[in-house]
Amino acid sequence: MKKVTTESTLGNYKAIVSVDADENLQGILLPLGLKYVLQRQQSIDATLGAFEMVNGKRKRKDKWKRNDVDYSTLMGERLRLNLSSLAMPDSEIPLAVEVDVMEYIRDVAESKFTEERALMTRHESANDLEEWLESKVKFFGDTHGDDGEFNLDALKAVREFKKAALAGL
Repeated sequence: MKKVTTESTLGNYKAIVSVDADENLQGILLPLGLKYVLQRQQSIDATLGAFEMVNGKRKRKDKWKRNDVDYSTLMGERLRLNLSSLAMPDSEIPLAVEVDVMEYIRDVAESKFTEERALMTRHESANDLEEWLESKVKFFGDTHGDDGEFNLDALKAVREFKKAALAGL
């Protein structure tokens, strides 16, 4: 048995997950990646409140992001319990999971792009974010990371675009 550990950011939460894996399970987990399994648990968003009932049907809230949920110890415990039953996608292979959930605090590099985030949010609200990034900013990568937040490379590109626009005035 080998312990496989990964950590992931889930909005304002950071989860560290470890699994005891025999050679057979390691062969499945390593290529797939335990982080992928963790990020793709559909029940995470449900636990964090991403859905609402509309006309008797469960519907994802418009523009909901994991970051919309402020950290609380109660929600952290709910998330920990949810992740304790982590399962492989499309498989019935049981996982012996240990979960520790704590508050995720963004580092300086992530938190200092306030103006760029606001600019990208305005374009996202106008449903032209990708078009604007490609045509004006000349950024052709992913707009969002696994945690649903704006991609750091996209924010850096917007900052450079802003600097160039200001220099041209």
